[in-house]
Amino acid sequence: MTDERRLGPYRLRSEVATGAFTVTFRAEHVELGREVQIKTLKASVARGGPLAAGLEREAKILGRLDHPGIVTIQDVLREEGGLGLVLEPVAGPTLAAVLGRVKRLGPDEAAAIAAQLARAVGHLHQRGVVHCGLAPEIVAVTPAGGVKILDLSTAREPGRGGEEEPFEALELARPDLMAPEQILGERPQPAVDVFALGVLLHQMIAGEGPFGPAQAEGRSAAHRVRREPPRPLRAVVPEVSRGLELLVLRCLEKEPDQRYANGNAVVAALEEILAERGFAPGAESALVAKALSGAKLEGLGGGATQRGGAKPALEPARLPVPVPRAPLIVEARPLLVVFALIVVGGAAIELGLRDHDEPDAPGLAEAADRATGPRGYLRVLAKPWAEVFLDGDLVDVTPIARSIPVLPGRHYVTFRHPNAPEDKREVVIAAGQTVLLDVTLKIDRAMPDAGVDAGAQDDSP
Repeated sequence: MTDERRLGPYRLRSEVATGAFTVTFRAEHVELGREVQIKTLKASVARGGPLAAGLEREAKILGRLDHPGIVTIQDVLREEGGLGLVLEPVAGPTLAAVLGRVKRLGPDEAAAIAAQLARAVGHLHQRGVVHCGLAPEIVAVTPAGGVKILDLSTAREPGRGGEEEPFEALELARPDLMAPEQILGERPQPAVDVFALGVLLHQMIAGEGPFGPAQAEGRSAAHRVRREPPRPLRAVVPEVSRGLELLVLRCLEKEPDQRYANGNAVVAALEEILAERGFAPGAESALVAKALSGAKLEGLGGGATQRGGAKPALEPARLPVPVPRAPLIVEARPLLVVFALIVVGGAAIELGLRDHDEPDAPGLAEAADRATGPRGYLRVLAKPWAEVFLDGDLVDVTPIARSIPVLPGRHYVTFRHPNAPEDKREVVIAAGQTVLLDVTLKIDRAMPDAGVDAGAQDDSP
């Protein structure tokens, strides 16, 4: 007798990454002995639901790509109604792990990493794909001096009209890495990824994003991205060249047509800057390897662990977790419109989201203070965006990455947008339960441009 786990012809060795709804295993082909990684949905996730459709869409997109900077899909497994993506094994820590060790990279090393990442993004754009969710947690830095995108669960194909999206990329992306037009829910274009490249490059060099730390002056990340100018790199790191500073600022333009057109345009600009610094075209890999060496992560093997027995540093970190559309229904009474509530076990959503969420905004902190003792949790999504009031108090402006802690019982939630009628909801949340409110507001007046402050109608600070 053996307790080994199998999926098709593969023997599952160990988990290397996990989220609320997906899990990635290190695996080995039983006959060939070939090592792979297999990404699949957890057993608790409905096989015919939107999450399964999203995983299948990711497989199809990966199957059309062929680039050293993007993880390769080798096969698709279907067993007992489930789907498994057989992926190449990727060695090397995530960019998040590197930045966790050193906080800041040298401008040359950061430019080299950004150039390799932009080259992979450029390949996506050439294939009609917009990633929509670039983040340091899904980018591996390999010992050979390469960079590889590990996850395409947020990817969209805006040119494929009429194809229903299983779930919105807006719901998976990190607010501090989203472009202004992405926050407003506009159709994604390559400029969305260019903006994220600018944020990542700034973060690598300055140690924090261009709009300040995750929590600053009580404003959410989404508010600051839309309302505030990015902080110039040389205000933080004076030795950065003016050319590199201007490149980052152009990536971070509020209006998408003012940014570089696509990933390949960013590559060309970065190559020119590296050449001006005296680096030959083939120097990128050496610079990337230097960054990895400086983080003292290059020698870690597959069994190495980070602090607290976390997942191996050489494996993909937990990925952003897609939110399901309709697992369970809980008690709810509409005030203005009929609506459905989506519920998932509280622990699952909380564990899957904690890794990448920004610190609580003041409204969330106040909600946490009120919610002493057993808690339930409220997740809110609003298209295109909204101010969210809980029991009369402003919590934050969507997108809100974190679940809102609440006392068990009845609560009143109001969504406000300057160009839409108020949407009021009443929910009942039990201890340990997470309720998702997914609201589409009826916009009855023209939406503001992405680069214009949507809150300009009021005098709030």
